[in-house]
Amino acid sequence: MALGYEGYVSLKVNAIEDVALGTGGGTPRARQRLESSSGYGGEIKTPVSEMGIGLPRNYDWEVYDGSMDLEVHEDFLTNQIKAWVFDRQKGAEVNFQTRAENVQTFLKSYWNSINLSAGEGGALTSSIGFVAMQRDSYTRGGGFIDNKQGMQGFCTTTTEVYPDPLNPNNENIIPIPYWNTFVEINGSLVEFTTWSLEFSQEVVKFFGCFNNAGPQEPKYVGVGPMTVSFTGDYMFVDTATFNSPSTLNSLYVTMGGDQIKLEDLELTTDTDSLQGYDSIVPISIEYSAYTLVA
Repeated sequence: MALGYEGYVSLKVNAIEDVALGTGGGTPRARQRLESSSGYGGEIKTPVSEMGIGLPRNYDWEVYDGSMDLEVHEDFLTNQIKAWVFDRQKGAEVNFQTRAENVQTFLKSYWNSINLSAGEGGALTSSIGFVAMQRDSYTRGGGFIDNKQGMQGFCTTTTEVYPDPLNPNNENIIPIPYWNTFVEINGSLVEFTTWSLEFSQEVVKFFGCFNNAGPQEPKYVGVGPMTVSFTGDYMFVDTATFNSPSTLNSLYVTMGGDQIKLEDLELTTDTDSLQGYDSIVPISIEYSAYTLVA
């Protein structure tokens, strides 16, 4: 038997690997059938061995399209998420563990969506979608892990047990709370109650005909144009408050000790909806950004 807290995710975009507090995700193995639409003389009912069931087929390169959901800490934001966004055709290493001694490693993975969001009552969270070329190693793992304090092997030593399971060995994997994030628009702080930052790009695989003995991995991988959007709900206090202009020069999202800077933004939607008696009346906005600043 395995319990959910035995699992974690890690990401290695460059030389540094960071472990994240994973809340979900996985990379299903999909077998790509190459099926024929031809007629092939199958019997209707007898003999059973020659009944026409299914189509003539072969198999192509396996597909591994995955995702990971996690609570973001500062090292993960700086070393992994930001690094991957700015080097968006980088093949990164993704690792999953779902149970004791389980290993799932994907050495060449390319992101197609990255979301960062924060709101009342939670940590800064991220959802990352990616395309992996193959699963480079896989071990199913085994029995129950003797880890009742929630500390993984990479976070402990044989001589010391760290008192804080979310910050073992001072590795700073404490998640960033929502109240340690804020949004600046055109240099002024705007009081957002929730916000979400979304990056997306298409990842395209190119296969070739090279007289191979079996299915081969993609010869080339390309990425399409990146789109960047910011959505959020902000408090409207008086007429002097930020008023959702059609264009913005800058919008900076600060998360803990780091930030992501957007410039050249254009308004997509601006919504002022009726609320119930127990809610504030925020204004909901969505902007598209056309410049990222490192």
